[in-house]
Amino acid sequence: MNYVTFFSEATPLDLITYLRSDILVKGGDYTTETVVGREVVEAYGRQVCLMPYLPGVSTTGILHSITTPQA
Repeated sequence: MNYVTFFSEATPLDLITYLRSDILVKGGDYTTETVVGREVVEAYGRQVCLMPYLPGVSTTGILHSITTPQA
């Protein structure tokens, strides 16, 4: 199963630690070294995946289109 999850903390570190996902995915505008939670995920033998950056496409934009009522 795949999920997108909201969190209220400044970073998702606590959530990443709790969920123990197989793959942590971030956009290509990040580097592996700047991904919050990378050390946690790699410590239990899983991987961080950076997806290619697509101008004008963002998780925030996708979620906004899903959650904004249509007229």
